[in-house]
Amino acid sequence: MNLIRTPGSNNTQEPSGGFKNNIIPLTFVLKYEPPQIGMIYKVNKNDKKRRLYKIYLHSLITKNDPIVITNQLFMEHSFYLEGAEECREQVKPFVEIFIP
Repeated sequence: MNLIRTPGSNNTQEPSGGFKNNIIPLTFVLKYEPPQIGMIYKVNKNDKKRRLYKIYLHSLITKNDPIVITNQLFMEHSFYLEGAEECREQVKPFVEIFIP
């Protein structure tokens, strides 16, 4: 498959128009007020800089089901969490902390 480099971006564009990101999740962090989960990541394996992506949970914590919330997070934030499927088990306990 041929990938097209998007100018000014660390992502590659597939000929079909979709994007394949190079994001590598390192760890997840938690903030209580406002409720949010942060993902610390690198753009690629050679990147020395660590970045933080914040996911706000205000509208989700009323659902009271950590599995549903976790699945929704991975769906809504798929660009950043796409390569982090194995991290679902790390995110779920963070979500459970916020459920009343």
